Amino acid sequence: AKRAVRGCRCEYMREGVAQRLAALYRVDKRFELFSIHSAADPNLQTVSCPIAAIQDIYALVEDGELCFPPEVVKALKPEERDLLLMVEC
Repeated sequence: AKRAVRGCRCEYMREGVAQRLAALYRVDKRFELFSIHSAADPNLQTVSCPIAAIQDIYALVEDGELCFPPEVVKALKPEERDLLLMVEC
């Protein structure tokens, strides 16, 4: 949990264009807000969602390709398939 408060490296893929951005995911100190920030500028928040509003978290290896935008799945390298997650808020 402490790592998530400080920020964990990840890649964010913009839906619709499958553009990759070096990013950090974070959880605030009160564990109420999940957010993704630019790795180049950690003060620049890209996406945020109250944790209580998270409806589902999809994993490509468990939920299959149909749960993900086709352009995102197509942009993956074979070794990245087991890393893909999507948070639905």
